[in-house]
Amino acid sequence: MSESFTKNQPLVIQLLLKRGLIKQEDLKSIHDTINRTNGSVEEALFALGIVTELDIAEVYSEELEIPLADQEHPLEADKELAEMIGESVCRENNFVPLSKEGDTVKIALANPTDLMLLERIQLSTGLVTQPVVATFSMVNSALGRIFGLRDFVNEMTSNEEMSGMDEPDIDEENSEEIVDLDYPVDIEHPVAKGCDSQVIRLVNNILTSAIENNASDIHIEPFEKSVKIRIRIDGELNEISPPPKAMYIPMVSRLKILAKMDIAEKRIPQDGAITLKAGEKKVDLRVSTVPTVFGEKMAIRILSKGVIPTDLTKLGFSAEQAKNFKMSAETPHGLLLVTGPTGSGKTTTLYSVLNLVNRPNVNIMTIEDPVEYKFEGMNQVYVRSQVGLTFAAALRAFLRQDPDIIMVGEIRDQETAQICLRAALTGHMVFSTLHTNDALASVNR
Repeated sequence: MSESFTKNQPLVIQLLLKRGLIKQEDLKSIHDTINRTNGSVEEALFALGIVTELDIAEVYSEELEIPLADQEHPLEADKELAEMIGESVCRENNFVPLSKEGDTVKIALANPTDLMLLERIQLSTGLVTQPVVATFSMVNSALGRIFGLRDFVNEMTSNEEMSGMDEPDIDEENSEEIVDLDYPVDIEHPVAKGCDSQVIRLVNNILTSAIENNASDIHIEPFEKSVKIRIRIDGELNEISPPPKAMYIPMVSRLKILAKMDIAEKRIPQDGAITLKAGEKKVDLRVSTVPTVFGEKMAIRILSKGVIPTDLTKLGFSAEQAKNFKMSAETPHGLLLVTGPTGSGKTTTLYSVLNLVNRPNVNIMTIEDPVEYKFEGMNQVYVRSQVGLTFAAALRAFLRQDPDIIMVGEIRDQETAQICLRAALTGHMVFSTLHTNDALASVNR
């Protein structure tokens, strides 16, 4: 293709071509994807898997000589300034204000080539802008921690009819389903008939918005005169504006029906699962309830199907870290532990590594509670403590199955730890996780 054709390409394409991260022959598929999806250049690149978010951020940083945000830690945004600028402006333009020093504001942008945007921010805030390059995911996560689902829930719960409701009626046929559920809903169920269409929209939008914000968990918690909804993003729980207390029972009932749980049983803990489709993304939800003094507390773990990357840099590893990690994972025997707090990505990291080593000549066996992602080529076992199938019992059985690699979902007790060490010392590669705040804390465990 001619040089003039290349110069007519968007700047990000020109920079990626210059760095050799994409080729001229990739341009047709990129433009076809943009036209088909009506998305941005970056979205097309990600959809085709040609480059990663970090690739683009690093190219912008090096070519435009703009600092790159620290990839090891989430962005620390200025909530007050972000609220002053407005959620819609921040989200539409993929930026978040970080800090204000004197008459200067530091801005993290996913696309620092938009000079008009920097001028608009300067005019609206009266501050000189200092750009920092960040990945789209980092910016989106930071905005999620600030705004979360608040605007949507406020809009839903400000409805006068809803705020004054006691027990809503339902017309399921007229409801607007935002997510396509794989499990059919029994609309003849008496509690399903007690769900207002607004309840259905509220539940579906909370689920969809949590998925879009890359949340790992949703918590619905009843109290004496209120109900709290919190979502976990990047390991941190963020409270959102709650619906009226009268919405609590219909909301929980709706979710219990979808999860195939006993909606009449409120005295004991229950577990269930939902498979749903939000846009083009298929997601599994693991639903758990626990009875509290004010009602059932519900926790929903979000497990996106088919999003486990084999490229460790997509999880935030630098190229050097990914190389070292992969070398450790491919050693013939030993123990590899992934540590971190709840929702920090321990399981996702382990599955990414297992994807790398999942080959026809390798026997991989996993014991998990529960099996969060299912993969071809791996022998995955679900813990069933009630019948004696514990982590330790499964591990002892695994050692008689000629395994090359063993993955243990979590080391929870001394017996499991001892068997893992024994397996690692007798020619097996063992992967597992520890629930600690950092790697050093695992020594004390």
